Amino acid sequence: MDNQRINEYQITKPESNDSLIDVKNKNNTNGKVKLSLLVLLRIFIMVVAAILCWTCNTNENIYMRILYTVLAVVFAEFYVLYYSFYHVFMGVKC
Repeated sequence: MDNQRINEYQITKPESNDSLIDVKNKNNTNGKVKLSLLVLLRIFIMVVAAILCWTCNTNENIYMRILYTVLAVVFAEFYVLYYSFYHVFMGVKC
C-alpha cells in the first residue's frame, strides 16, 4: 500500500522544459485568482470599516478618531460585524 501511495505522487520529468512551465502555470493560475479575489475583498472590507468608523466618531478628538479608524481597519471584519449588530440591528445612532 505504501508503494502505491508513493507511485501516485511520483512526478515524471517531461521531455522539454516548456511543457513543465506550462503545467505549472495552468495549475497555479487558479490559486492566483483566488488569492487576488481574497485580497480585493479584504481591501474592500477595510475601506468600508474605515468609512464607517470615521463617520461615526465625528465628535471625538482627531487623534482618537485616527486611532479608532486604524484599529477598525486592522480588525475590519470584526468592526463591520460590531457595527452591523450595534448600530443597525439594535438601532443605536452614531
